[in-house]
Amino acid sequence: MGIKKVIGRDIISKSKIIHKNQLIFSGLRPYLNKVFILEDYNQAIASAEFFVCEPKNILLPFLKYYLLSEATLRQTKWILSGSNYPRLDEEDFLNLKVVIPEDIEEQKRILKLLNKEKEKFDRLKQKAEEKRKESKVTFEKLLMKELT
Repeated sequence: MGIKKVIGRDIISKSKIIHKNQLIFSGLRPYLNKVFILEDYNQAIASAEFFVCEPKNILLPFLKYYLLSEATLRQTKWILSGSNYPRLDEEDFLNLKVVIPEDIEEQKRILKLLNKEKEKFDRLKQKAEEKRKESKVTFEKLLMKELT
């Protein structure tokens, strides 16, 4: 059994090539909210479990927020198949109902508000992490004082 060199483009794979400014959504356990927009690279490879999107007339960040929303979770939880690894099939994904304003400017306005809330959340999360670290240090100091 030898090793055979193969050119990358000749390799047969179920993995998907995604391109810059495309969105991927995981069909495997969609309730884990695995949604990603490729922005930093021209191409990447995604698992076969992901669905690749490049929608028309909807801003990708708006679609990302929507796919992360409770509205999507409510739709997907009843149509998953498989008990150990619940997943959506591609047809179910394509049939998800997405409520969007037709006006792109309205989508931008909503995105601006959502991004502002996300920034607040990120700041609070950072403060909470700092407090957690401070508490850990304080606890360890108190514990060491008791042990000595």
